[in-house]
Amino acid sequence: MDAFITWYNTKHVHSGIGYVTPEQKHAGQADAIIAHRNETKRRAYEAHKNRWSRPLSLLTTPQVVYLNPSLETRQKMAANPGERNCIHDGVLFFSISLVSSVGLSRDSFMAPTSIKA
Repeated sequence: MDAFITWYNTKHVHSGIGYVTPEQKHAGQADAIIAHRNETKRRAYEAHKNRWSRPLSLLTTPQVVYLNPSLETRQKMAANPGERNCIHDGVLFFSISLVSSVGLSRDSFMAPTSIKA
């Protein structure tokens, strides 16, 4: 389990927080990383506009993430069970599959942006 927690927090990038790791987000590095990526995208777009069929879209990250969401926010999540990575009231939620020792998965767990050991 320790290896999974380390990978999840330090290596796996999450689309809901701008394709950064939870560790980068919590360390305050996400904004700088996303700004660098957006600048790279801007330069590529300006240099080769003919390669884009849509307007340039830039990455963003939620600025507020709650560890213990309010009852109202939890109710909104329960009303939308099919959503995996979603933001309600600026709060990011995502689901992970838990795998038991017999290989069965359970998708009902909703977690905030990182898992603590």
